[in-house]
Amino acid sequence: MKLYKYDSDRSCKEIFEQGFSYLPSIKKLIDQNNILDDALEEIGSKTYSTDNAVHLKLMDLMNLEPLFERVFNKATKDLKVNINKSDRYFVARKVNPGQSSEKYRAHFDSHLLTIVLPIRIPVARAGLVERGELKAAPNARKFPKYEIINIIQKAYWKKYASEEGFATVSKKTRVLTEYFDDYRPLAFFGTTTLHGNNYVSEKAESRLTFLCHLYDPSPKYGIGTLMRKIRGR
Repeated sequence: MKLYKYDSDRSCKEIFEQGFSYLPSIKKLIDQNNILDDALEEIGSKTYSTDNAVHLKLMDLMNLEPLFERVFNKATKDLKVNINKSDRYFVARKVNPGQSSEKYRAHFDSHLLTIVLPIRIPVARAGLVERGELKAAPNARKFPKYEIINIIQKAYWKKYASEEGFATVSKKTRVLTEYFDDYRPLAFFGTTTLHGNNYVSEKAESRLTFLCHLYDPSPKYGIGTLMRKIRGR
C-alpha cells in the first residue's frame, strides 16, 4: 500500500497557472524510512551534494514520476520548448547555523521545474526568526523565449538579492515566505520564480533540503550549464 499520495494532475495545473503548487507533507515518509539520518551520513560536511542515493529513494517513495511526466508533456506542448526528458539535476543543500554566505542568493533557476523537499527544518522557538526560510515570487517574470533575454533578465533581477529586495518585489507581485514547518514540498516553475533563502541563525539547528531540478530549455552551452560548471555541481 502506498504511504504517500498526491494529485499530479492538479499540481501540474497549478504550477503552470499560478507558478507553484504544494504537495502533501512528507514528514511521515522521512521518519518511517530513516531519510534524515541516511542523508546526513551520505552528505557529510558538504553544503551542496548531488545525486545522493537517499534523495533518489525519497523521490521513489513519493512517486514523483507522474508529476515529472505531466510537466514535461505540458511544457513541450504549450511552451514549444526543446527539452530532454532525461535532463534531471538533483541537489541536497545543507546549511549550518550562521552560514551567512547562503543568505538571499536570489535567482531564477535554469530548469523549468523545481521541487523543494524539506528534510530537516530548524525548530521554531520564541525569538528565533532566521531559520533559512525561502522567499519565492512565482511568475515574477514571463518565461524567456530567447537565451539572451534570459541572461539579461537574470543579471537585472540580481539587484533584488536581499531582504530589502524581496520587500520591494512584494509590492509588485506575490512573494511566498515558506519555513516548511509542515514539511509540505513546494513545486514551482523555476525559470519564472525569483527565489532565495534567508540564513540560518546561530541559535538554530542546521537546515537540510533536497532540490529537484528538471528540464533546462537553454542551449547546450547556455547560462545554466555554464553556472553549474563554474560551481562544480
